Amino acid sequence: GPQRARRGSASVVYFDPVNDVAVLAVERSSAPAVPLGFAPAGSTGAVVVFRDDKPVILDVDLRRLVDIRTADIYGEGKHTRPGYELAVDIEGGDSGAVVVVDGSAVALV
Repeated sequence: GPQRARRGSASVVYFDPVNDVAVLAVERSSAPAVPLGFAPAGSTGAVVVFRDDKPVILDVDLRRLVDIRTADIYGEGKHTRPGYELAVDIEGGDSGAVVVVDGSAVALV
């Protein structure tokens, strides 16, 4: 089954407020990095969220590619970025999870 996530220290290596993504360097971790990738519409994958401090694996379908029109995370500017329309059973608090398809991170929930 899935391993329990351990808490530890991390530092921000890269941060993009328009795409709302950060790359973290995790101290003392032997876990491999998840590569960033792309998946075509119609792909299926998984997302792991934590509910009551327990990992929950959700199946996700990437329905179609879309243009997301939004402000940055500070509520400033008007930006357009690529994204996916997802079919997944998420709940409040699941924000920040990563959609993984064929071993690559392809989208944020």
